[in-house]
Amino acid sequence: SAGAYIAYASHIAAMAPGTSIGAATPVQMGGSGGGAPAAPADPQTPDGGAESVDPAVREAAEGAPSTQAEPDPAVGGAPGNTEAMRNKAVNDAVAYFRSLAELRGRNADWAERAVREAVSSSANDALELGVVDIVARDLADLFAQTDGRAVTLQNGETVMLALAGAAVERVEKSFAEEILLVITDPNIAFLLVNLGFIGLLVSFYNGLEPITAVAGLICLIVGLYALNTLPVNYAGAALILLGLALLVSEAFFASSGLLALGGLVAFGVGALLLIDTDAPGFRLDWPVVAGTMLGLGATVFFVVSYALAAQTRRVTTGQNELIGETGEVVEWANGAGYVLIHGERWKAISKDPISVGALVKVVAVNNITLKVRALKNGR
Repeated sequence: SAGAYIAYASHIAAMAPGTSIGAATPVQMGGSGGGAPAAPADPQTPDGGAESVDPAVREAAEGAPSTQAEPDPAVGGAPGNTEAMRNKAVNDAVAYFRSLAELRGRNADWAERAVREAVSSSANDALELGVVDIVARDLADLFAQTDGRAVTLQNGETVMLALAGAAVERVEKSFAEEILLVITDPNIAFLLVNLGFIGLLVSFYNGLEPITAVAGLICLIVGLYALNTLPVNYAGAALILLGLALLVSEAFFASSGLLALGGLVAFGVGALLLIDTDAPGFRLDWPVVAGTMLGLGATVFFVVSYALAAQTRRVTTGQNELIGETGEVVEWANGAGYVLIHGERWKAISKDPISVGALVKVVAVNNITLKVRALKNGR
């Protein structure tokens, strides 16, 4: 459809043998949803195609007069907002297409039929109907036929084309453009944003470890750049951010996994709403979304498990490292005295009856004074 509009807007329109042009009825990209849907199919058309049901056309096809006026599918039809939106889009397209035809001196009636009836024409027919100017076998033939033609620019200046023997220079995509083409894939952009978040989360729980922090920032920035080039639904993006925030909160609040579960649900719904178009090339693949959700859930589970295990792990540095250690009493009187632990002499207190030479266990440390209890049967 777009090719017909582009051809009509061009100063010189050319076609190659075996090609066609037309079918310019506006349709919703992706084939569903609102906007400007395609004209409904003719119920009498076997293949269900979008053909005209104009009474005159039907009368000619059936060989009998039409007994009942029937609406043009591009103009009339069942009432409703959907029909009104379709009519609006079709009529606007007709006016635009006819204006292009008048601007370039081409067949305006064919342009209207291409929109209203979705007609198409072969290269030779289009040339005869005044839809295009040239039918050329290849670029050399195109240049030869175009050479010497005069075109009028937008500023009113007339330019004579001199294209005989013109050289063709092909410009291929650069390496940077190839990289940009890859990262602007919705699935790649989605993964980059989440890998960046995971990298920053791991770096945070490792004391802002620089390698994962830098890698996370790079992935996050590149992913956000890629999403900026796509039709993003801000409600979906907000749900994804909410989900990530809930996943992080699980590490700070004892919710028995409810915050993490709610975060994963919000993240999944946000991923479904993130790309605001039905076009197949822009959709997020379900395996990518499911894999990302599993990765985030596993990461949060690992981080929370590690944090809980760290809380129960025995202290190995500082004065608190003495808690749980066993020592021998070297002096004791009136509930206080000195004990020998790791070859060091520590002041200690206890409410238990303790004698010199007894074994005690440290239960608390207050500055440089240990609180101990007597061991009974080595326990």
